[in-house]
Amino acid sequence: MGSALVLFALAVYLFLSAVAAPAGAAARGIVDHRLEYHGGIALAPVTSYAAEMGPAGLNAKWTRILVYWDSLYPVAPWQSGYEGPDQTYLNELDTVVQALRDQGMTVILTGSDPPAWARDTRYKKYWHKNPTTAVVRVGDARVLSAFRGFARFIAEHYAPMGVRHFEVWNEPNLRLIPQIVGKKIIGPEVYRKMLVQFSKGAHAGNRSAVVIAGATSRMGSPGTSTGSTSPQWFAKYLKRRSAARWFDGYSHHPYSTRMSPPAPSAMPRRPDISVTLGNLPVLLRLFSNKPFYLTEFCYSTDPKRDAFVLAVSKADQARYMRQAYALFSKRAYRQVKVMLWFLVRDWQAQPSDPDSLGVYTGVIDTNERRKPSWYAFAGGNKLTIDEAPASSAAGAAFDMTGVLTTRQGPEAGITVKLQRRGLSATKWRTVSGATATTDADGAYRIQGIKQTLAQRYRVIWDGVRESRQITVALAK
Repeated sequence: MGSALVLFALAVYLFLSAVAAPAGAAARGIVDHRLEYHGGIALAPVTSYAAEMGPAGLNAKWTRILVYWDSLYPVAPWQSGYEGPDQTYLNELDTVVQALRDQGMTVILTGSDPPAWARDTRYKKYWHKNPTTAVVRVGDARVLSAFRGFARFIAEHYAPMGVRHFEVWNEPNLRLIPQIVGKKIIGPEVYRKMLVQFSKGAHAGNRSAVVIAGATSRMGSPGTSTGSTSPQWFAKYLKRRSAARWFDGYSHHPYSTRMSPPAPSAMPRRPDISVTLGNLPVLLRLFSNKPFYLTEFCYSTDPKRDAFVLAVSKADQARYMRQAYALFSKRAYRQVKVMLWFLVRDWQAQPSDPDSLGVYTGVIDTNERRKPSWYAFAGGNKLTIDEAPASSAAGAAFDMTGVLTTRQGPEAGITVKLQRRGLSATKWRTVSGATATTDADGAYRIQGIKQTLAQRYRVIWDGVRESRQITVALAK
């Protein structure tokens, strides 16, 4: 075989090996609701919000912004007074997108919320209390054309800013009502028709557009309810109807359900109607040749005031965040390209009321204090053990010292704990009373440690970081 042919064969082999190899861990992204509030946002702090998400803060690589169809086009193209996209809302979107792009983030724009002129009023009795969940009047050619135009406009308008990812609707298995009436499939079929038009419009506006379908909620009915369909049922319907040709990627919101085990890898209590991270492969296999975008995921830290998702301790929020992102290094999850944490900051329905219901899933609380999950998301944390004896006599006290640093440098006021286990044990146990608080330079000292047998030790920042292990032998 000639040298040129050998080189060609080697190149082909390396290419095929790269294609066949499991993908690396999914990128980290985060959503900030303050940048996508329906009804207008304050523009002055947008730059600071984006900076908090960017390299100097959380170091998020991706984010998502809802683009409200009803805000961008409050007047239909065929109605009197139509002047194109609403310039006030467009300026708001431009400001937000540019600020995020200035921080180097990849932005997903998600179309949402039908304008009054596009709602199918035949089904008003199903959504009259919340018109943002109305099904779109897809039987009207003018409405379909307008939706295609909406997609084309945002794809074309934001192409110069480097935006090319577009998600079609938000949780359509819940937010296109009714889903099912008797045996008639309404919401999912409306969505399929919307998807076709959105895809045509987005690709006409930007030939490099990545159209993302799905964005399904974690659970729903098995095709029996007016209010919801399960993510499996919804995805299977799209597949049966040959909708995959109209999208480049698929998305889902794999929150853990309230009655299920909390760990991200755990199976949901009702895997027949739910898709969490634990059983996400059931969706991945349906569209095995498509990349997946998990555009919302989180845990709450307030069981009393949060009616949204499963609530855990602040340490467990950070711990489960880390475990969730670690899942994507497994081959079964190789299609997942990115997962977005929801949210940056906790949200209260009534900010003046400390007991207000809200969404307490942020990495920052309502008093602007960082939770452990802030540091777990940002990464770059280091926890050392610098001084400890190689051995210690039974019952004798010794100290252990080290330093905690983050991506932003030493961190003061952090409580670290000592854990140990026997030389043949596998489970770590926290040593009662063996804690310390870091100084301004990140240094800590845990004092008065005693042992009667040789032990392995580590220091933890609960949920966020663990030090290396050391062994302290029993002195003779």
